[in-house]
Amino acid sequence: MRKKLFRIFTGALLIFSVVSAMASAGSVCPVMPDHQGSSKYAVDYKGKTYNFCCKSCVKKFNKNPEKYSRTTAGAA
Repeated sequence: MRKKLFRIFTGALLIFSVVSAMASAGSVCPVMPDHQGSSKYAVDYKGKTYNFCCKSCVKKFNKNPEKYSRTTAGAA
């Protein structure tokens, strides 16, 4: 019984880890694609949420959202 519970627990932990890694890997700053975006600097635009690496990228995006929204498919 303990072995079965241990296997279930480790399987669930593995699935959670993979899903978390996939979610964070898809979050790229549309202004600076070599930086990872953060939900701390998120902007909704045309039904999609874009995550940015910093405040200055949010400002650049807001000045010309069409330019940067074409470079990424949005995150989250």
